[in-house]
Amino acid sequence: MLNVKEVEAGSLIGYGGIHRAARPMRIAVLAAGYADGIPHRLGNRGQVIAKGRLAPIIGAVSMDLTTVDVTGIPSLRAGDSVMLLGQRGQRLD
Repeated sequence: MLNVKEVEAGSLIGYGGIHRAARPMRIAVLAAGYADGIPHRLGNRGQVIAKGRLAPIIGAVSMDLTTVDVTGIPSLRAGDSVMLLGQRGQRLD
């Protein structure tokens, strides 16, 4: 994971800004995109596993980057790894 940052409500997120934050959020930027095998169609609908919890992909999956909502995972930091393919995790509420 490249970066984790706080964004304000109303912020545009992801390539082309196709997701607007409805509330203050904590997002992670992953160093993987459709060039790395993450299907573009997972934008605003896919999930990754971070610290054993499911975190939704938000915004468009770009060629080299993917943004993920990690608001419910406060211990996640830049440099931590996430699972792109797998089955272990709990859904964030």
